[in-house]
Amino acid sequence: MDKKIDDLKLIKKHYGEAMMQLCRKLFPSLLEDAGLLYNTLNSCFNPSKLLYDDIKSCASDFKDYIYSIVGQNKKKEKFETYSNPFELMKNVGYNLYECKDEFDIQSFRHYFYRENPTFPYTGGTPEKSEDEELCTFSGNRLNSNYVFFAVKDDVDKIKREDFKEPLREDKYGTSVISIQITKDKSHTISIKNRYNSTVLNPDSTFFNNLDSITLGLTNSFEKYMGFSINSVKYSNFNLNNYVKASDGKLYKYNYEKNNIYYCINNIIIDNFKVKRYDKSKYLLFENMILKLNNPKSIECYDGSTNFITGLFSDGISKIYIDTKDNNYKNIKIIDKKGIECKLLITSLGHLISFELDKKNKLDLNSKSNSDNSLPFKDLVSLKNFCFPENFEGDLDLTNLENIENVVFPKRIKGSLNLPNLTNLSNVVLPEIIDGNLNLNKVTSIKDTKFPEKIEKNLNLERILYAKDLELPRYVGGDLNFDFLTNADNVIFPEILGGSLYLDKLVSGKEIKLPKFVGVNLNINSLKDLKIVKLPDNIGGSLNLESLTTIENFDFPEYVGGDLVLNNLTTLENSKLPKKVGRDLLLNKLNTVKYIIFPENVGGSMHLDSLTSGKNIILPKIVGEDLYLNKMSSAKDITLSNTVGGSLYLNSLMTSDGLVLPEDIGSSLHLPNLFYIRNMIFSKKVGKDLILNRLTSAEDVVFPENVGGNVDLSYLSTGKGIILPKNINGNLNLKSLISGKGITFPNIIGGILNLDSILSGKDLRLSKFIKRISINKNIKKFNSIKNLNILKSLKFYSKKLALVLKPMASKKTTVVSIR
Repeated sequence: MDKKIDDLKLIKKHYGEAMMQLCRKLFPSLLEDAGLLYNTLNSCFNPSKLLYDDIKSCASDFKDYIYSIVGQNKKKEKFETYSNPFELMKNVGYNLYECKDEFDIQSFRHYFYRENPTFPYTGGTPEKSEDEELCTFSGNRLNSNYVFFAVKDDVDKIKREDFKEPLREDKYGTSVISIQITKDKSHTISIKNRYNSTVLNPDSTFFNNLDSITLGLTNSFEKYMGFSINSVKYSNFNLNNYVKASDGKLYKYNYEKNNIYYCINNIIIDNFKVKRYDKSKYLLFENMILKLNNPKSIECYDGSTNFITGLFSDGISKIYIDTKDNNYKNIKIIDKKGIECKLLITSLGHLISFELDKKNKLDLNSKSNSDNSLPFKDLVSLKNFCFPENFEGDLDLTNLENIENVVFPKRIKGSLNLPNLTNLSNVVLPEIIDGNLNLNKVTSIKDTKFPEKIEKNLNLERILYAKDLELPRYVGGDLNFDFLTNADNVIFPEILGGSLYLDKLVSGKEIKLPKFVGVNLNINSLKDLKIVKLPDNIGGSLNLESLTTIENFDFPEYVGGDLVLNNLTTLENSKLPKKVGRDLLLNKLNTVKYIIFPENVGGSMHLDSLTSGKNIILPKIVGEDLYLNKMSSAKDITLSNTVGGSLYLNSLMTSDGLVLPEDIGSSLHLPNLFYIRNMIFSKKVGKDLILNRLTSAEDVVFPENVGGNVDLSYLSTGKGIILPKNINGNLNLKSLISGKGITFPNIIGGILNLDSILSGKDLRLSKFIKRISINKNIKKFNSIKNLNILKSLKFYSKKLALVLKPMASKKTTVVSIR
């Protein structure tokens, strides 16, 4: 038997098939020395068939680690040379080629049999040796390696059929070789010959030693490439859930506490010292030792106690272990009183299932020596179990999928996490939970009493249907019912400190929502308000965007956020909240009868579909924008006293009955208003005043101050008009033909547009008006010198910028006149 195979066989036996294949790929050079690789692995790792799964994602670092241990980075005798690799190879009868792209590589395929229509042969007749293929020709090798080919001068005279019993370094095998150097930091070399898998370890031709081809070739390649070949500069290697013991080996562990590591294969690393337990006498799982021989017992290695050690504190009568499945151990333990317990342990030593007979439900309160060191993190199944009355910290049962006949602690001073549980049946939950109750995958609840009080969040997002469910009286955080569609006789908490998510709820009977919701209430899909009674107060937003009709309904007195009624078209005999803290969204509302709107809306109010304001009293204060874009008549509507943002009345054509707010914080939009009579504007408009269709404004009192632009672009006559005293932006009077009878502002911060003015005779402009726009191609005037406006305009300022706008061009000319 060839000794070179022993390493791979031993690695397969102790580390598994996948590990053996990986080692064959990574360490062809080490396999040249029988026993070297296997012994090196054993010096670094405690043998385990789980090692491959843990290192496959960091195989490059693993390779460097092994090479560093072997000593590939030690100083070796160097043969200095001043010749380049091409010259040295020529001296021993080889032509050396460096491959720069994929087509360079494929040009050597005719020396190796491999059908590949993507890269056709570029010369010669392919040798008929189907098993002697290089995976190099599969493509993309240059992504990870530098690739060279060396071809013997007399290659055409060396025939495959002359070598019936091939050897790796025989004349045919070495007549064409591929020298490949990895592009990672180790720059590992591999020399491949023509036989490939026909011979043993074909990727280690010449023992992967360039100097075996000709002395000095390694030094020559290093100078040519600019780096050291097979260079590994570190020997540290870390893996998650592995600990290096005092013997230098890495051990896989499943549990650690107080610098004690509980490992697979009945091993404990205590203060980095290795302790091995005879598998015929002991079974280790979690942090416990089960003694199999008389006297049988179970105890925690570190002297602590838990519910299992407490259960069998009076002694064990029998132990049965089923090991038919290599991945699990089924254990049945019977104590001296006949109590039977079933445990399921994984190959890693994790306890994933605990079950007692129903008649012998485990009550931890009867075990005074039990503490909270409970090995629950890996449990998948738990049956017939009673927790201690009080539990300090979070109780994380993150893997638990099945639960039956379980009584939880009366109080958990932390959170109860059951994120993978799907059914909750015949379970007594805690009376008080100081943190969260996470049941985010539970779809069914039966015969289960909820806590009286949960200080933080309650997550029940996957429940589709709930009937006769009595939830906690108090939930301090959010209550999440994202997928609940039907809720019959469900009693919600009286007080909810966070948000209530009922996004999919469409039906139910006698649903009692909380009296108080601290943040948001989302009932986005509800189409009938009759099935619910809304809270008295909602600290955040109320979302009812699917409702189309509301009749005879009283809303909560206070909604602190948005009130979303986007699809509501009819609102009759109802009372909206006294105060809405943010936006009131009624975008589609078109029918309103006997409605009391809020006194105060802190954000914007959207009434974009309302055409008539009959019998409507809007809020006294709207903190931001007020949208009334389809309101065609202002009769019978009482607008807000104060609008903190903009007021949009885009469809209003006449001012009959229009009483504007005293104060408008931003813009006033009246873009279709063409006629004004007996109208008093707001005292202040914080930004723009849009009146771009107004043709006449006789005896109109405009606001004294406008913070932005004033658009009066249709106004042709200024008779009896007193414009605002101060305009911070532009004043657009581009249709005005005469300044007669108009009182201009004292200050205009932007441009005064007078594009249609024919004469400056009646213009009385303030000295603070710095820029005026006029049209230089006005009829009858073809030269700036002939413009009557220049002759008659009375300038009060010493310097004026005159913006001349040609009719036929978009260009603007600015002329300074002194």
